[in-house]
Amino acid sequence: MLVEIVAKMYRDQFQPEKIIAAGPSAKVYRGLETATGRKVLIKALLHDHETVHPLDRERLQLLAPSLMQMRHPQIAGLITLLPSEDEFAIVSEFMPGMNARAFAAQRQPTPADLRALAVQLMHALLVGEHLRQPHGDPKPSNLIIADHPGGGLFLQVQDWALSLARQAHPPETLWFRAPELHAGGQPTTQSDLFTAAGSLFCLATNTAPAQGTTVEEVMRDWQAFNAGHVLSHMRPDLDLPLRDWLAWLLNLAPQQRPQSVAQALDTLMLSMHTGFIYMPQQAPAMAPGAQTTPLRQQCLLLRR
Repeated sequence: MLVEIVAKMYRDQFQPEKIIAAGPSAKVYRGLETATGRKVLIKALLHDHETVHPLDRERLQLLAPSLMQMRHPQIAGLITLLPSEDEFAIVSEFMPGMNARAFAAQRQPTPADLRALAVQLMHALLVGEHLRQPHGDPKPSNLIIADHPGGGLFLQVQDWALSLARQAHPPETLWFRAPELHAGGQPTTQSDLFTAAGSLFCLATNTAPAQGTTVEEVMRDWQAFNAGHVLSHMRPDLDLPLRDWLAWLLNLAPQQRPQSVAQALDTLMLSMHTGFIYMPQQAPAMAPGAQTTPLRQQCLLLRR
């Protein structure tokens, strides 16, 4: 029934093609922008009674004008919101790939790849710093990674600032959330850097630094966590400057972390081999109009 409603709602502008995820607040589809043939990501929000982690639709509409300015190859840009009386969807740019949690479970990035991904992630956060709009939740499932046709790995950050429209956060957000946010603070550069470093740690080790079902449990894990010590045992192939850099960003006290994304990025670049240059590339993309399994058939297959 939901598939039929979504398909009817967007058939003029955006056509859902394939369901690709079921998140804590939305069903996520790869779709097609009918006017251009380009692939898009459609997040059809669940109703409040269908989830314990609902997104505030009014808050999203207030955030939308500033989020429309977030444009960078390393950021999945917001295209539009599609609100109606009964349904609500967020349409953003689509990049094929897998989220950082899935990537870490299947592949271990080399030290060079991890550094390159860290540089790309810092450049994405730098856009938010310049626009004074922190991401708020750059956790592993919000980072999409793909093999770039030009070589190497490509990272793109999704769901910019959506956590600001949520009162109750899902477990993964709690695990990677900066301590000051658990204490009621607002997202900042320092909190974004903390969560980003936690995501990079996850990519490197296929583990979460802290886990638990309550804030108290998560904070006990963080207080016992020593990033440099753990990385030296789990990823001894990572060079000491990179391990120290991650530990710096993962300091529990925000004043002991880099005071800006620019500072964190500069320090990371200075620790890299001479000759490395960050050259922004276009995100990998599916060919416009590429044929896929019809949505109705795909959902029937999923039910089986």
